[in-house]
Formats: sequence, C-alpha cells, structure tokens
Amino acid sequence: MPSDYIKENLYHSDNLVFNYAYHGSVKEFPSHIHDVCELLFLKKGDIAYTMEGKKYRLVKNSLVISRPLKIHSITMNNQSEYERYNILFDEKKLPSGVYRQISDDVDVIHFDGNSIVTDLFKKMEYYCTHFKGADLEIILTHLTEEILYNVLIASKNFEQSSMYTVNAVINEAIEYIESHITEPLNIQAICRELHITKSHLDNLFAKHLKITPKKYVLSKKLTIAQRELHSGLKPMDIYLKLGFTDYTTFYRAYKRHFGHAPSDETNIKIIRKIES
Repeated sequence: MPSDYIKENLYHSDNLVFNYAYHGSVKEFPSHIHDVCELLFLKKGDIAYTMEGKKYRLVKNSLVISRPLKIHSITMNNQSEYERYNILFDEKKLPSGVYRQISDDVDVIHFDGNSIVTDLFKKMEYYCTHFKGADLEIILTHLTEEILYNVLIASKNFEQSSMYTVNAVINEAIEYIESHITEPLNIQAICRELHITKSHLDNLFAKHLKITPKKYVLSKKLTIAQRELHSGLKPMDIYLKLGFTDYTTFYRAYKRHFGHAPSDETNIKIIRKIES
C-alpha cells in the first residue's frame, strides 16, 4: 500500500462500522460484497463507482447506498486522490423504519449545497474521540438514521443523472444469475442462455466488474448464506436452499471465503471489513 494512503476504523461493532480513508496514488479497489448495507460519502475526489451492472460518477458530496448482496467496486477518474467516509450497518438493527422507506431505485444522491449530511459525518468523527462502547454505538446508530432521513428527503426530487449501464450483456447475465441464484448455476448454462462464449463472458466481467463470473456467483451465494445464518437458518438447510450439490462443497467454499465454518458464524465476533 502506498505511503500516501491513510485508513482508520473510527468505530467497529457487530452492527456498525464507521471508517475514514484518504487515498493518494491507488487507482482501483477490488469488487466486494457485504451481507449488510454500506454508505459511502465522498469528501473529495472524482471516482467511478460500479454496482452490479450500473456505473456512477461520484464527485465531492456524493453519497452512495450499497444495499446488501450487491457487488461493487471503485475506479479513480481524473483526480489522483480522494477522501471518504464509510458506514457499514445492519439495516435490520436500526430502531426506526427509515431505511425501508427509501426506494430501491435510489443508489446515489448528490448533496451539493446541502451541508447537513457533511456535518453529520463530521459529528460521527467528533464523537468517536469522546465516547466509546454502548454510548458511542447509540450515538452513531442515531446519526446513521439521521443521514438516511436526509437521503429520504432528497430522494423526493431524485434523478439518477450520473448513472449509465456498463454493458447490456453484463446486465442480462446479472438478471439471469439473480433469478437462478438458488440453483446450481453452471457458467456454461449462463452462456448458452445469452448465446455467447464463456471466454467472452469472462472478458466482459473482468473488464467491467473486475471479477470472474464464477467468483461473482459464488460470492453472491456465500454472502446470502451468511445473511441467512444470522436470520436463524441452519447450515444444513442453507446449502440445499442455495443450490450447492453437497454440504462438503458448501462448507469448504464458506470456510475459504470467510475464514471460519458456517456453524461458527453466529458464535464468533463478526469482523465486517470496509474494503480499501
């Protein structure tokens, strides 16, 4: 990692992670996925944010809502550096229902001319230096909800002007994967459905999503499995529900991906990470 890179976890709990980062010469950040919701607020910079088959241009004061199970990545545009805040939060644990009131169509809101959201992130950073433990989690949870209330207000006049589709074939592939995610999902079957070769699909995913089709499908399945485990389902029920051929295959893939067995998911401290 370059010397002009700074990253700090300002707060980390089972339900919420608050992070600040400054990047200098790094140009790309890998595709990744969460079982919870992520907010990214750009303090400075010009970046391309890819979420599934959609790409957005983010500039200063842009806020992104990346919902659970959505694979996303970042590529730098014209500027060589950026600063941002990130929040990972379990939307099911929020006291109010504000998250559910925001339309699923809302991915990016530009808060130019509105300092309220900027000030809320600054408040989070400030309180992280003065409180800790349960008190801090209460404060950060309520500030996260306040940010979401501002997103809800802004979404009343919402226009997704900064979005474009990365590739029509990618979108078709994603739609097919989403509708068949509980099946075994052979990559060759996807290619037959789209009338393209596997090498062409591989090249499109590598170019636009920075991930292979196989890894895309497996990451989706395993993150869904993680979410299901936290909802109370048993590993033996989940592997069948997600189309794995046998439990051993599911177990090995889960442990390789997350670093622990499916049965340990609810017994260990959750270490959710905000990607660089």
